[in-house]
Amino acid sequence: MPKQVDHDERRRLLAEALWRITARDGLEAVSMRDVAAEAGVSSAQHYFASKDEMLGFAFEYMVERTVDHVYEAVDRERAAGWGAGASRDLLLESALQSLWTEADLLGQARVWVAFVARAAVRKEFAVVLKRAYDELHEGIVRILTYAVSAKETKPLDPAAAATELVALIDGLSLHCLIGVTTHEKAVETVTFHVRALFR
Repeated sequence: MPKQVDHDERRRLLAEALWRITARDGLEAVSMRDVAAEAGVSSAQHYFASKDEMLGFAFEYMVERTVDHVYEAVDRERAAGWGAGASRDLLLESALQSLWTEADLLGQARVWVAFVARAAVRKEFAVVLKRAYDELHEGIVRILTYAVSAKETKPLDPAAAATELVALIDGLSLHCLIGVTTHEKAVETVTFHVRALFR
């Protein structure tokens, strides 16, 4: 009996292969044939009608993975009763995860920057990217709104503070990528900034 293939899982496998090629050689090096070879499958055409469709899916999948952890952390804390000091720890965890780990930084940041560059000239990519930033922003706003209501923070506007934090993370990721700063210093900067929001 032929082995059944999970269509969605195979599409995600191809997206991850595309990320690896982009991290090594840049987005311009991506082809459907090379992505299929990288993923160890016979053909990407079975799962995507075109290279653009494959790129779009890979971008949306990266966006999903980038922002989901924030909402998962918020839901986890809410289920646990959101104890004292949880807002600061949760915000710091979410911020540092958005900064990536040092091991993942070069690969993930290179892919992210490649997609951002494409979003600057392709509206469909820009729409996905804006949604990513909006969702990350909203997740941080949720944490800060609770912290403000619980009087855990200094007086602040959660939306404005979230905008500032997202911009800080974004800028530091780029600076790490091009060697302006180190990942260690970026972590120190984000940690200092988050802690400074709280009493």
